[in-house]
Amino acid sequence: MSLINDELKARIASEVAAVTRLETKLTLLVGFVVTAVPLLLSRKLELITGVAALAALVCALCASLDGLRPRRWVVVPEPKPFIDEFGGSSRIEILGALIGTRVEAFEGNKRIGEIKRRRMHQALIILLLAALLGGASMHLGRTDAKKDPKGANGCKVKTSEGGAHSAPIRLHLP
Repeated sequence: MSLINDELKARIASEVAAVTRLETKLTLLVGFVVTAVPLLLSRKLELITGVAALAALVCALCASLDGLRPRRWVVVPEPKPFIDEFGGSSRIEILGALIGTRVEAFEGNKRIGEIKRRRMHQALIILLLAALLGGASMHLGRTDAKKDPKGANGCKVKTSEGGAHSAPIRLHLP
């Protein structure tokens, strides 16, 4: 019985370490997405693919944050009720009860780990889509700028009325 108990303890510790690594990766994804949004906005983008790229980044951020959302992690066992119930029991009975609570905790915590893994994979796929859309949008934005030397939405504005130092200013609106 103690061998089973030790094995379950090791499995639960391994599961906790794996979920901690997942949360670290999800935190890095959040940081990457938060950094990517201003970088994408600083480029000349084609409207439709640019908006789609930004929407994909927002979806990747939401998936990452959902993966990081706190969930009720089962702790084995709750000390006070366990002591109250099994305080005078034999070693075999206590180990049997301890193994039962660890199995329940392992199953519940396994589900939490799966949710976090799924959210990380979803965020990565959406982030890849955002990168493809962003690249296409920047390419199409540059193509539009080459066709119209003033820029796709360019206009001329004089700095003063008829003065000797007046020069045209080109505005490039997003």
